[in-house]
Amino acid sequence: MTGVAASAHDWTPFERAVLLTQALLRYWELADKGETPDALLPEALPQLAAEVAIEVLDNKRLKKDSKAPSRVLKSVERWDRRQQEAKGQALWKMALEEAVQTLLVEDAGEEKKGEGPSSPQESKAQRRWLKETAQRLKDLLPHASGDLDARVGWVSNVLLRCGYWMGFLADGLHGVITAVGVVPLNVVQHTQMIPALDAHQERVGDYPKEVAADSAQDYYPVHQALDKRQIKSHIASREHQGRGEGLSSDHFTWDEEERLHCPSGKVMRPGKPRKDGKTPFKAEASDCASCSRKARCLPKGQQPDGPRLIHLEPAAHQRWLQNREHTHTEEYKEAQKKRFASEGLFGLAKRLYGADEMPYRSEPMNHIAGLMIGIAMDLALLARHGATA
Repeated sequence: MTGVAASAHDWTPFERAVLLTQALLRYWELADKGETPDALLPEALPQLAAEVAIEVLDNKRLKKDSKAPSRVLKSVERWDRRQQEAKGQALWKMALEEAVQTLLVEDAGEEKKGEGPSSPQESKAQRRWLKETAQRLKDLLPHASGDLDARVGWVSNVLLRCGYWMGFLADGLHGVITAVGVVPLNVVQHTQMIPALDAHQERVGDYPKEVAADSAQDYYPVHQALDKRQIKSHIASREHQGRGEGLSSDHFTWDEEERLHCPSGKVMRPGKPRKDGKTPFKAEASDCASCSRKARCLPKGQQPDGPRLIHLEPAAHQRWLQNREHTHTEEYKEAQKKRFASEGLFGLAKRLYGADEMPYRSEPMNHIAGLMIGIAMDLALLARHGATA
């Protein structure tokens, strides 16, 4: 199972300015600033809130537009009117209320300490205070960065993007899609493998005998779950490069008695397991001091003579080494060839069904959209092969 990054419809800078202005006005309303200081008349607050919102968002085009604050205020009125006429509560409104309430709770806590915010009386100080408040609200509003449900995540080694990740579980025998997953980009992909396989089992009636996947699935919980379901796995190996250089964990091996050996074959002593499940393993000082490989093996913090220390989760490390060894087999290579062929589905999904851009600002709705894409592609495939219902 592999995936394609699909962007969300990010809010435009102008829409974000409207939302942030709304949040500022709502915060002022709920904070009960009853006695508005002379420096800021009640009728002047909306204008100032719009100006501050634009300033905090720091969009060059909006900042240059002298009419932008008045346009923002007109949109505020229009959004309020539409919200009052609508049935139910809009997602953006829910996010706004949540952000404002969070800020009010923080302020209440500071007030108990005698450090709560006070309304400054001087106009420049008032604007500065509003700007600080706007910045705090902006950090709490998902819409300030884009989609409400989408979150910022990695789509490459250097690129961060706000959007969704969509994955297909493809039947290698028939070429059809049997499960679709759509999650925000900050959700790690390996958490989606087993739910997809369970969905496959529910629809097809049985689990597949084998699964081929990329290195994003090379995690112990995935291997555990596949082993439990008696599914043969062909998963590309993920690199385990440690911090501070030195030889990585793939150079450390286990014997039949489950003792860990260093790259030179010396047995390492286990320490007390930590709360995160990892156990510290330490080499003998004399072994490292006389070892010809110490210059390459020891991380910077353990130079020049060690002893070498490494933290590992024993069962997870052993399973990772087992999978790494499997990647050198012909069986693995054949399975990966089939996976590469199945990944052509993503090209079709993007080119013919617009799968590179999710159509909604809601994760549940986008999941439905992903399912519809999968259904449409399966129907096209079945029609091409002359299959009947």
